[in-house]
Amino acid sequence: MEYTVKFLRSDSEAAQRGHLYVGQNRLSLVADFGTPWLVSDSGKVRFSRPSGDALASLEFPGLKSTSKGGQTRTSYALIYDHAVYAIFNQHVWPDGEAPDALPYFVIETEGQRWLALSSDIDGRSPTAPFVFCDNAPANLHAYAQPVDDCLADPVGQITWQADTADYLVTLPDGRFRQPQLVLLALVFLIHQLQS
Repeated sequence: MEYTVKFLRSDSEAAQRGHLYVGQNRLSLVADFGTPWLVSDSGKVRFSRPSGDALASLEFPGLKSTSKGGQTRTSYALIYDHAVYAIFNQHVWPDGEAPDALPYFVIETEGQRWLALSSDIDGRSPTAPFVFCDNAPANLHAYAQPVDDCLADPVGQITWQADTADYLVTLPDGRFRQPQLVLLALVFLIHQLQS
């Protein structure tokens, strides 16, 4: 399935609004953060249908912590139907010589782990596509075989289009019960890296 995510321009630097389209023209989901009508929901990205009906929220900014191995990460909880539906863990590469490298994400949802990382080696290009892979191991090390396997055979891809500033997302059907929520939340987090 193909999706397009567009971020609308705002008068406020803090406010962000993203639209997820099925294909390029059917609006399906809206993400709001920092907009004036969300004063009571500060610290959350609100996901809603185009009609305005709230569907889910993402805790933002996330909770920073350090893993047992000493690796820093930031965790974001996607709340759907009054429960945690997915956890997005944003990890930095352990290579101290690459401070400009984009982080990678481990997504835990529906009893599975997914990996999203820049397809450029060690994430050093801010405009390189992110690839999306399933069956990520519990203790992923950035230079382990699963990363190479992911880059060689990704399940999906998120590409930023510099000319339109849109994100093009491809992911086969049937991977999640709520694929649009997971993808819009992930693209929102990746968009923060571009900003």
